Amino acid sequence: MYRTIVSMPYWALSWALSACTPQDQPPAAIQPPSAPEQAVRQIAVAQVGSDSIFAVEVERLIASLGPGLKSKESGDAARRDYLQSLIDQKLLAHAARTRGLDTVLTFKNKLAWKFREKVINTYQSVKVSAQIEISDEELEELFVAGDFQREKRLLRLLVNTRDEAVKLRQQIATADDFAALARAYSLDLQSAEHGGDLGYVNRVGAANHGIPVQVFASLEPGSLSEILPLSKNYQLIFCTAERRADFAQYRQDLYKNVWKERFVAEHQALIEELAASLNLRLHSAGLAVLMAQDPAVEPYPTLAPKEGAAPLFIFDGGRITATHYIESFRRSRQVPALGDSLQIIRAAWKLPIPKSLVWHAAKEAGYTESPAMRYWKQRKTEEMLILALRQSEIGDKITITDAAVSQYYQDHREQFRTPVELWLDELLVDDHNQAKALRQRLDSGETIADLASLSQRHGGPEGRGKIHLHSYQKAIYGALVDHAMAAEIGVLVGPVAVTGGYSIFRLKERSGGEIPPLKAVHKRIAAILRVIEQERRFNELVAHYREEYADQVRIFAEAIPQIQLDPPAPSS
Repeated sequence: MYRTIVSMPYWALSWALSACTPQDQPPAAIQPPSAPEQAVRQIAVAQVGSDSIFAVEVERLIASLGPGLKSKESGDAARRDYLQSLIDQKLLAHAARTRGLDTVLTFKNKLAWKFREKVINTYQSVKVSAQIEISDEELEELFVAGDFQREKRLLRLLVNTRDEAVKLRQQIATADDFAALARAYSLDLQSAEHGGDLGYVNRVGAANHGIPVQVFASLEPGSLSEILPLSKNYQLIFCTAERRADFAQYRQDLYKNVWKERFVAEHQALIEELAASLNLRLHSAGLAVLMAQDPAVEPYPTLAPKEGAAPLFIFDGGRITATHYIESFRRSRQVPALGDSLQIIRAAWKLPIPKSLVWHAAKEAGYTESPAMRYWKQRKTEEMLILALRQSEIGDKITITDAAVSQYYQDHREQFRTPVELWLDELLVDDHNQAKALRQRLDSGETIADLASLSQRHGGPEGRGKIHLHSYQKAIYGALVDHAMAAEIGVLVGPVAVTGGYSIFRLKERSGGEIPPLKAVHKRIAAILRVIEQERRFNELVAHYREEYADQVRIFAEAIPQIQLDPPAPSS
């Protein structure tokens, strides 16, 4: 009997293969087994045919596997499990080659395109991404300049007509007036329940509620906005308080936005520089071919060889043909512009021109021949060969009967029970005495929404204490899930000890938890059974090739203990 691959199903083997492939890093950051920096780890632990497997490759696999895919063994037994996974990958790839799957034109084209994209992304990482530097000082300046530091607590009253808004506005003098009218008349039922309270919002949040930036800036505590149109309705906004937001709360979002802006600008500058240095110019032949195509007839037309080879753009050392233009968009799942010269040229500058110029520059710089890229291509080839072999041997040859589906449903009914959804109003604080004091205030008539600003739950103050959670979210909410599952709707609970402190909550609504009828989960069960059968057949396939190619495998037992079972995580 052969053991399954570290108890891995076929999809996990493919995942592991891709997982131990180096990530999208600049070449200097990718360490293939042959890299000089890794010389200390050049320990061959096995050989399959003419291919050696090094300890560092096994360690990459170990570091990339999720907990559910780790070997159940320990010590050298675990090392052998992981090594066997890589041996199996080599055997399967070899079997695929003996079948000629690597010579199929579609396979070769797909591999070439993936390699091209990898090289392009790596070059851009070095020339663009790695050059972007953003300091905290710069982000803090943007935080202030963008008025993100000001958060205001706003009330909203949404009505159908301007006349309604005019009449209601005349009745508002205080926040209490506004809250009472919002409860009675507002179309925004969620906020109306809390007197129109939207909680504390910043400039961006206000815009999401249809409040213009200038209106948000002008609102002071105690002030009422003019009547604001919102789609087909009208709204009034009342400001009750203002506070200064913490920069740390916004830092990550600001960083992402600035990084994206910088990347676009730097990338555009790179493309313009390459276009100028490579003397990029438009060619009429390819343009004429694309102008003659009707996108209404075929968005991705197949061109005759002569037409497809017509150049759309040429540059020193390369060209972009009409076929390449169409294929670029097809592979990127975007629709190319056709039939209109101006639109074609604009579209070319968005996709095929940048990629073609970067690809050419990367080749000229030696990226395609670097040890890192050769190693990546080897691993990607093996990954794709295994998938091609699986498709060839198993593919869609599996038939799942209705009887099998019905039996699985009867045997695993609980598996299909829907998650319980829970809607709570909650306050979370880290001090037990503070929690007891808040409970007393709630018992005296104050509401969770009134006290939400005191909650230490992430997003609690902004959401007025509202939480929507599921029965499967114990990893996030801990004991709160159990307490909420046991609570009665409408009854105040707490303080109870939960992850992060002490919680006081009221369950507002519960749904889910039912087992759906067979008809509703039939397709899902069929898919599960198909995967189970694919896994069984794939493991049989692996066992077959282990036996067939046993004489081509050598394991160096003395080197196995040198495989690190707790290697550092791979670079992201």
